[in-house]
Amino acid sequence: MRRTIAVCVAGLGILLGGAAAAPGVSATTAEPGSTVVSECGCWAGYVDHGSTYHSVGAVWQVPSIPASRSPAFVAFWVGLGGYGNFSGLEQIGISDVIQKGKVHYVSWWEALPWTDQLTGGYPLSDQAHTMKWSVKAGDFITASVTLSSDTYYLAMSDSRGTNNIIWKVDVPVSARYGLSHDSAEVVLENTGQLPNFKKVFFDGVFVDNKPIGATKPDKIVWSANDHRIDIYPIGANGDNFLVTTTAPTPTPKPQVPTITSAGTYTSGVDVYFDIHYADPGHDAEGFGFVGVNGSGWAQETHPFSSPSYGIVGPDSIAYPFNEACGTAQQYSSYVKAWIYDTAGASSTPVVIHLVCASAGGVG
Repeated sequence: MRRTIAVCVAGLGILLGGAAAAPGVSATTAEPGSTVVSECGCWAGYVDHGSTYHSVGAVWQVPSIPASRSPAFVAFWVGLGGYGNFSGLEQIGISDVIQKGKVHYVSWWEALPWTDQLTGGYPLSDQAHTMKWSVKAGDFITASVTLSSDTYYLAMSDSRGTNNIIWKVDVPVSARYGLSHDSAEVVLENTGQLPNFKKVFFDGVFVDNKPIGATKPDKIVWSANDHRIDIYPIGANGDNFLVTTTAPTPTPKPQVPTITSAGTYTSGVDVYFDIHYADPGHDAEGFGFVGVNGSGWAQETHPFSSPSYGIVGPDSIAYPFNEACGTAQQYSSYVKAWIYDTAGASSTPVVIHLVCASAGGVG
């Protein structure tokens, strides 16, 4: 994977074995204990910076996410380095992934910028490494990154039954690898479509063996996303915080009038259409009609406040057409009619057969 902006390294756009780095958070104006807006909408949580750090860790429960047709992912991780610079990042965590309509829960670790040079794996740089053990929604994950002497330790355990696996890798410290420990972070990350994970509670959060609240970390929030992200204040014990997401509220569809029934009745030489309608938006303003099927009635629209020859009733309108009923010249015709509202939106029209009879039909 390749970075596009050398601002904040974030290396876990993991989609089942692949990864995509993302631009991150600008820290140029942030002071410890402040709130920083994530410019690309990629990190959310708490970050310490402005010094060097030797350990970070947290416990959280893997949230369940709903399947969808669109690919999506969210990653939860702890790490050292990578904030506001391009000097390296060591991170370990869990990703909730939707791919090809199915939900997957993936454990992984990564050391940027040269993970694979460190491990002797695939020669391309910045390749996240998935771990070959099962993770399920509801599992409690304990993860930490520690720098001790000249070794980074990336450790994780899953508390579920016989799969209580502790995983660790030692990463040699060398200037040529570009690793860093000038920040410490406990965050979630997203660089594309965000699944609705609802909430994650990070607990037992520590930096350099102190509750994270004692270190006055910055709170990192989204600048924009298709979901709303809320980062709650650090709890009274200083070692926990809650992150929630809320799916966007769908834009309500306009509540246009709906014709519920249409019929006819005859009075003298006239045939009236008799339309009844529902008005969920409470803004029905008038009606219209036009001849169809070869009938020559010109198009007309009339507001209910001035209905021409129409008869306005409670959510109804009757309108006469001279069909010469009862004479030797009587005939039938067709009109298409509709109800419109104050915004100019119209109901689905109905075709009405105007017949000289006690009742007509609806086409």
